[in-house]
Parts: sequence; C-alpha cells; structure tokens
Amino acid sequence: MFHTDSVNLTDAERIDEIIFQSISAADSYLQINQEEIDSVVGNMARVIQSQHLQLARLIVEETEAGIIEDKSSQIVHVSRGLEQKLRDIVSVGTAYESSVDGIQTVLEPIGIIAALPSPSYSVVTVILQAILSVKSRNPIVFSFPTSVWKSSLAVGKLLSEAATEAGAPTQAIQWLPQDCEDGVSTLLQSTEIGCVLVDGGSAALSSDSLPDIPILGTGIMNTPCLIDRTADIEQAATDVVASRYFDNGLMPMAEQTVIISREVYFQTLDLMMQKSCYLVKEQEKEQLEQLLFDPVTGMANPECTGRDAVRIAEMAGFSVPSETKLILVEITGIGALYPLSRPKDSPVLSVLVCESSYEGLCFCEALLEFSTSSHTAILHARNRDLMEEFSGKIKVNHALINRPASHGDFGEFSVSPHANLTTAMDKQTGNPATALLCLETLLSRKMVQRPKIRKREWRVPEKVLYSPDSVLHLQSVKNMDRTLIVTEKELVDSECMDTILSCLQGRAHPVHIELFCNTGTVADISTVELGVQCMEQFRPTALLAVGNDCTMDIAKGMHFLHKNSGDSASQAFPDFSGGDFPVCAENSAGKQVTLITIATQLCVGSAMKGSVTLFNDGRDQRRTLQSCTLIPAVCIVDSTLIYGEDPEEMAYAGMNILSHALEAYVSPLASDYSDSMAINAIQLVFKYLLPAVTERYPTGAVEKLYNASAMAGMASSNAKTGISMAMMHSLVSCFKLSPDVGANLLLPHILEYNGVEDPTRYNPLMPGSTYVAHERYQEIAASLDLPHKSPEQSVESLVTEIRNMQSELGLARKISDLGIDVDEYTRKVDVMCEQVFEDHSTATNPRLPRISEIKTLFKKIQG
Repeated sequence: MFHTDSVNLTDAERIDEIIFQSISAADSYLQINQEEIDSVVGNMARVIQSQHLQLARLIVEETEAGIIEDKSSQIVHVSRGLEQKLRDIVSVGTAYESSVDGIQTVLEPIGIIAALPSPSYSVVTVILQAILSVKSRNPIVFSFPTSVWKSSLAVGKLLSEAATEAGAPTQAIQWLPQDCEDGVSTLLQSTEIGCVLVDGGSAALSSDSLPDIPILGTGIMNTPCLIDRTADIEQAATDVVASRYFDNGLMPMAEQTVIISREVYFQTLDLMMQKSCYLVKEQEKEQLEQLLFDPVTGMANPECTGRDAVRIAEMAGFSVPSETKLILVEITGIGALYPLSRPKDSPVLSVLVCESSYEGLCFCEALLEFSTSSHTAILHARNRDLMEEFSGKIKVNHALINRPASHGDFGEFSVSPHANLTTAMDKQTGNPATALLCLETLLSRKMVQRPKIRKREWRVPEKVLYSPDSVLHLQSVKNMDRTLIVTEKELVDSECMDTILSCLQGRAHPVHIELFCNTGTVADISTVELGVQCMEQFRPTALLAVGNDCTMDIAKGMHFLHKNSGDSASQAFPDFSGGDFPVCAENSAGKQVTLITIATQLCVGSAMKGSVTLFNDGRDQRRTLQSCTLIPAVCIVDSTLIYGEDPEEMAYAGMNILSHALEAYVSPLASDYSDSMAINAIQLVFKYLLPAVTERYPTGAVEKLYNASAMAGMASSNAKTGISMAMMHSLVSCFKLSPDVGANLLLPHILEYNGVEDPTRYNPLMPGSTYVAHERYQEIAASLDLPHKSPEQSVESLVTEIRNMQSELGLARKISDLGIDVDEYTRKVDVMCEQVFEDHSTATNPRLPRISEIKTLFKKIQG
C-alpha cells in the first residue's frame, strides 16, 4: 500500500518504502495504551462483521469454491468472535507484577510481521492475522495470493481503514502491490522483519528466500481422527461429517483421514452414509486419485479446492446423489503409495480400519509425519486411559477429545494463552533460526480440549403473581412511590385501567402517577427514546407496563436504556459461545427502577423474556437486545384483565404461544427447567385454545392460556428461540404483519423443516453435536397422545394436528390469504432471507439454515 507517486520506483525501492512506513507505524504503536488498542480491534471487528455476507459472496464468486453461509460464519467468528475472546486479554504493558518476589512481566511487540496467507482461506486468515497484529501492536505487511487478489484486497482495505479510523497508525496494515514480482523475497530479506507468518505451506516461501528470522506457520495439515470402539459412535459420526463438510472441506484443521476400530468400523460407516456421505467403489477410487493428485509429483489439483462433493464426483467421472455432503474412500495404508492419505482441500474423507487402539495411535502418528505440520489430532473414545495416552503420545499442538476439529472458529485456536493457531517451526521448512529464539518460543505448548460445560442460568422474574384478581397485589409491591405507566391510548379510559389505578390509589402511601401512551403496533426505537426522556423528567421508582406485546417491549426497552450506559447497551447481544445472558454493567444506584408488567392480552410470555426487538421508524432495520436486566422484577398474570382481544386475535396469539413453546423444547439450549415449562405450555394450548376462542373466553380456559403464555415465555427466554422468531421478525418488518399472524403462518413449515433426521447444517450448540430435534418432536407427540411410533410419524401427526386447529379457528395459512400482493412478496423474499440469516435467533435454531432453505420456507407460505 503506497502513494500514487511511487509507481515509478523499482521493486526494491517500493519494498523499502513499505518497510519505512511500517517502522513509523511501530514507533507510533508504542504511544498507544491497552484501552486504545482494544477500541481499534473492536472497530475492525464491527466493520468486518457488517460486511460478512458481502465478503463471503465475493470470495465464492472469485474462487468458485466453498459455501457462502459457511464462509460468512467463519468471517463472523474470526472478527466479532475473535474480538470477544481477545477483549479481556492484556497485550500492552505489564502483564504480571508481584510485590512479593519482585517479578514484573512487560509485554512488547516483536516487530514488523510479514504474512503470506494461503489462497485456500486467504480472507479469513487476513482478518485473523490483522486483528492479532493490532492487538499485539505489530505492523503487518501482507502478500496476497494472486488467485484471490480481489477478495483479499477488499478485506485488507476494510481492515486498514477501520483500524486507522479508530486510532491505529496509518500504515499499521499494508500489503505488497500485485505487480511486485520479487516483492516477497525482497521483503523477507529486510532486517526489520521480526517474524514471518506462513499459512498452509504457502508457495510464496521458497527455500531460496528463507530469512534468518522466526517462521511461524501451520504448514499443510493432515489431521487424523481416531474413532475407538468405546466411542459414542453417533456423536463421532456426526462430528466428523459436520466438521469435514464445513465450507466444502476448506477448513485447514478439519479431519483428513478417519481411523476406525474394527469392532465399530461398519457401524460407523453406515451412520456416516445415513448422514448423506457416499462410499466410493474401487474403480471410482482410482478415478478420484487421478483427479485429486498429480500422479508424478503428488501435488494436489487446485481445480478441486473447495468444490462440493457432487462436482468432485462429476470431475472424476462418476456420479453421486445430489444431497451428498462427503465422499468416503477406504484406504489400506499411509504414505506416497497411498495418494488419498495425503491432505485434501475438498469434501473427500479417507477411511482406514485399525485392529487395536495401539495400531490406531500409530496410524495417527504416521499421518502426522506424512505432512508438514503436526497441528491437530482428534480422538473419539470413552476410555479414560486411552484419552490420557492419546494426549501424551500424539505430538500435536491441539489434541481434541470427543469434539469436531472445526466449526469455522479460528479464534478459538488463536486466543488461548496455552496455544496458538501457528506453530514455532514447520518441520519441512527447515528454518535454522528457530533454534535461536528465546526460551518461551522453544517451550512446547499443547492444548488438550474436552467438550465444554457451559455455564447455564435460569433467569425468570423475581415474582410471578398468577391467579384471577392477582392485580390486587399492586397494593403491596415495593418501590412504587413514583410510578410511570406505559400503556396504549385505548386503555387509558378502560375498566382495566380503572382497576389498576384503584389498586395504586389504595396503597398506604400516596403514589405519584404519570402516563406514557405513545405506544403503537410495533416497538420502535424512536418511541423507546421518547419514553426514556419521559423517565428522565419524571424520575420514576417503578415502571408499570400495561397492555399488549408491543407495550411490553417498549417498556422493557425504556427500562433497559434508562438503566444501562451506551457501552453496556452495545454489548447486549447473545454470547457467541453458548447463548447465555450477557452481563451488562449498570449505572449508578440512582437509576434503579422496578419493572412491573401486566398483560391485557395473551402476551404474558413476551413480558417475561430477557430479550426485546426494536425496529426503526420504517421497520426496515431492527436490533435485538438480550440481557437479564430486560426481565421484569414483577410479572402479574391476571386473566380477568383481558381487554380488546377478539376471538381471531386470541386464536393467532395462541398459535404464537405454541410456536414459542415448540421452539424452546427443540432448542439446542433446552434444559430440564425449560422443558417442563415448554411441554406444559404446549399441552395447555392444545387443550384450551379451541374452547377459549369458540366459546368466547370461558374464564377457566383463558386463565390456562395466560399460564401457557407465561410458561412459554420463560422457557423460550432461557432456551432461546429459533428460526421462526427470525422469520416472523422479517414479516413484521417488511409487511407490517403482527407477530402472532407471522408465527401462525410459519408454524407447521418450521416444524417440518426442523423435524428431519439429517439436516444440511448441524448446530454446534447441540449437546454432543448430535441432532435430536426430530426425536424431541416425538416426545411432544407422545405427551399429546398423537401417533408417535417414529420421529417421522410424530412430526407428521403434529403438523396435521396444527393445521386442523388452524382450519377450525379459521386462521390464514398463506400470505395471499392476508391480502398481501404476491409479486411484492416475491420481490422482498431475498431481503428477508438475509435478515433471517443474520438474526440472532437463527443461531439457536436446532438446524442451521442455508439462505436457499430460508427462501424455500418463505415460498411455502406465499400461496
């Protein structure tokens, strides 16, 4: 990256200019503190995350390889996910200081970094290395691969501009020009280079250009995976397929060869074939060898990189089913005589049988030797002795136990204080300088990982007051001396509001009351901001939300933004690592306000949830906040206060309750606590919704539905919602549908979508990465006494029962039933698909969707 007046310089002079600018940036870095560095990293992550889908498309268009959705996930993980992992790690100044022993550890940058990313996953590597270089205050100079120059340059410019905008030195991130033929060798000969990052055995680094400085690189990975006879075979097969298929096999640390114990060999192969894998025949194996590798040099065929399994088979001269995820090929040995034991950048997985655990470990070692980098190895077993032997014997940087090698999260391997994405020495590079490094570099660092035990919390209101006439308890709720009531204009003069005001006026001490009646049909940010201004002026001790779901959301938004600072609000997003409630720092005690909710329609569940979605005035943009501070302190569930809800509205609301409860029960974050609430809510809706609507609000039935709504809200708040919520938000945004109507349209189709046995993309949040949504639907069907001999029958019977209920209630089944123009709907589908893909609720759906699948779901309700 140089000035326009530098074009007439020689290559050597241009490199000298880049080095000079990097030296200047290094000097400027020394004046930047930890807080400023973290601000720069945060801005880089935000900019890249905002462009993740566009960058993913650009990469696939340029390379014609990989999967847009998977690349998008990688970019999000390596930008925002990495930034979250780095946030609390000290990288500037004093890292450790003890007044007892007098030891102080000071962190300083190592110097200018030369980075040579691999063309296979250049953009992701550029993002990761740029963020890490800024975090460590090291200027970085990239040499972008020619084959992916366009996408690499685009992300390089985004990162450089974002870093400079946030306060980094102007030339902190640079790259060699495309027409600089001898740029790499000239750059590496500079004495100012402190380290070289070589990714994936980059061809740009030849033996003639080896500098006498540290070379950190992964080399070409040949990851072995041993499945022992004691393993959970279902989990192992699922993990391997999901990991190897990710981005059509481009993840460098993904499994290359699976070594399976003889006792479970055929069972494991059968399970993998059930998950859309294809086992080649002997003739097809020979065709595959000839396609993937040059028979003379053994070099990989770059035309196969990242192609899908169907295309690979077609190029090799045979055919596989269209839904094939992986091509399985049995091999009988390891080494040059067995070409398919080599690393492969495609969805081809080699399979090798072993007669014993000892032989399996030996095969793992042989595969690692038959590569340039001993980076990752995986073991699936329940034998603790074998786990310990594997951890100690296999010489790798990452020994993984009972977990997939990859789900696109580079950041997980690059942030841990015990391991790095790069290794100290590529054993076939032969760089002698690695022996002259400091002691810390010579220490072996290994990270042994087992499945995570996530911290889980059950967050519900402090008090849930439920029963007819429970509104009378307002006379005893604390901290209501100054109460701001948030409600709809239609409720101000209603009998319901008279009852509430009477309860407040009947308290022992007078209550100062103010009304905020600006609520509409959707929770928009401008209304919330007006409400916050009202709170600032009135200074309430209690915020009382009375009304529909929109009112509940507006009140929760007001309470949250009033209570939390701007920085805290910006962090109120779901946690990448598991969906737990983010912890938001609260402002001074002077802003403590008690949030109380009273729903006058079947939106009790909305009031209880620890999340709220706010729209802009045009509804074309939305923002979902998630925080434990959004959960009210007191939730009053009083069915006698029902107001203004006609039978049709109640019917749609009931279907929305059912949608929330079903999503909570099949969520990957479901627990025994949420299950008990969700299944109860499902049973109550099936039993009482029809009587409540057709018999015009019998007291007992309405009370049961109110309870169902409350339980569904608590269950979905803790287990999290899925794709139905995300799609419903888009329908609200684009067509101003009510959330209840949108949920009703989607309900049977989402159930069919999640109720498959072998989804296209697995959700890593699933316990053991095992897909169980269809089996969870079977449990629901059994609880309702519906046909449930198999998961397939259970899904079918549930869908049939729901559609029958919709028919009996006279509810819309298609978009066309609502008077929406079909042509307009078709035009907006692509926009809605992208909104759904980026919605946080999609990340906690049991089946992670591809954009094309979301489009199919939208078309099913088109009519």
